Amino acid sequence: MIIENKKRPIKKKRGKKKQNYFQYVPSAVAIIFIILIIGYKLNQKKTLEYENIKQYDDKRIIYTKYDNKKKTYSITIPYINIDSPNANSMNEQIDKYTKKYLSMKKSIVSYEYNINGDILSLVIKGCSYKDSTPIFSFKTYNINLKTKNIVPDNDLLSMFNIDEETIEKIIKKNFVNFYKDEIAKKYFDKSECSYNCFLKLRNVTNYMDNVEYYVEKGNLIAYKPFVVHSFYGEEDYYKDNNFKFLLVKVIN
Repeated sequence: MIIENKKRPIKKKRGKKKQNYFQYVPSAVAIIFIILIIGYKLNQKKTLEYENIKQYDDKRIIYTKYDNKKKTYSITIPYINIDSPNANSMNEQIDKYTKKYLSMKKSIVSYEYNINGDILSLVIKGCSYKDSTPIFSFKTYNINLKTKNIVPDNDLLSMFNIDEETIEKIIKKNFVNFYKDEIAKKYFDKSECSYNCFLKLRNVTNYMDNVEYYVEKGNLIAYKPFVVHSFYGEEDYYKDNNFKFLLVKVIN
């Protein structure tokens, strides 16, 4: 019997096929473009929703009424561009609040605003200098864009299901943390300055004094002014965000 010696064909090893990542680029670009278009349309729609309540159609709902164009001691004053007696009253209050800063040689005024659903929040930040020591103040307005009325603090706190007792505890906790952190950073120690001593340096006699509420990106914020300078040289420790106390964080 003859046995045939059949040779198996040798299979050539195939190398890994190189991925051509550039082939995905057009798709990625298209997706990003679509997302940007959707985002633009949503923002445009959000803006257009309130076009009918504006006093001046060609301006933003909050715009800069006055700007002294200075870099060091800049003053920018906002105007609430809503056609209503309530808005007129608020703008008069803003003029009264910022008038004192206009008469000072060394003062700073700035503002920010945020729209959260139907609530427009505006914060005006004032800073004056006395013997090179900055003195801060804050004024906020929370406006219901549907009714064109100002939202009272009690109503705003109810929206976020929080009360003043809880707010006081949150603010106190922040100041306690400031105190502990300054000790850790060796600005002073406990033997030099107790917590009550620290509060006197900050000019804080009541945690709820001069507290102003502001809604930012859906979160409830409290602005609380206090003194940042003392003979311990703490001026570099405190930043602008230290005046903002997060009260309620909305989880998306």
